[in-house]
Amino acid sequence: MEQRRLRSCAAKRAACAACAALLKVRPRPRREIFLHTEPLVGEQALVDWAYVGKLPVPGGERALWLFVMVLSYSRALWAEFVMDLRCVTQKLAKTR
Repeated sequence: MEQRRLRSCAAKRAACAACAALLKVRPRPRREIFLHTEPLVGEQALVDWAYVGKLPVPGGERALWLFVMVLSYSRALWAEFVMDLRCVTQKLAKTR
């Protein structure tokens, strides 16, 4: 926002020596706000869990969760419903 104001000030050739000096000194804003990565096959994956709801089981209800993993290289998708978020369950879901 301030960069635009400074540029418009300089563009209008206003008697603003400070504006012209600041434009030369201040760094230009970066154009990209993301990073391009080149992951190798099987090197990187995105993992997420989503709460689906309650599942009726004998003796009551249990929470039902969806485990989702997407491989960054191939965009291959794996989804699995799980009933808990214990470390053992998460490890099994990742290794199947």
